[in-house]
Amino acid sequence: MESFIKILKFTISEIIKFSLTILLTSFFFWRFGAPAGGLWLIFWVFLFYRLDSRVVVILSLVLMASCPIMLGFKEKELAEIIAAYAYLLLVIAMSLQVVDYIRLPK
Repeated sequence: MESFIKILKFTISEIIKFSLTILLTSFFFWRFGAPAGGLWLIFWVFLFYRLDSRVVVILSLVLMASCPIMLGFKEKELAEIIAAYAYLLLVIAMSLQVVDYIRLPK
């Protein structure tokens, strides 16, 4: 009973944010596959819940730092895939930064 009461304490906007996140991510997951769904999930969660976009930048830098390691192990294909994901995460981070700038009060 207490967990049901906790659910009722959510505001309508939180329920809408959560529903939109699940709906949009599911669409991209179904339409374009798991990697695209995962990237869009990161974008929507950070956008709707106003999380710090620097976390995405750090994740991207970690992926970039792993590329030379993969090349050292002669895993060129894996390094290229990791580099592509690092780039996409940087695009997500920059998009979130633009949104944060627009949201700033003047």
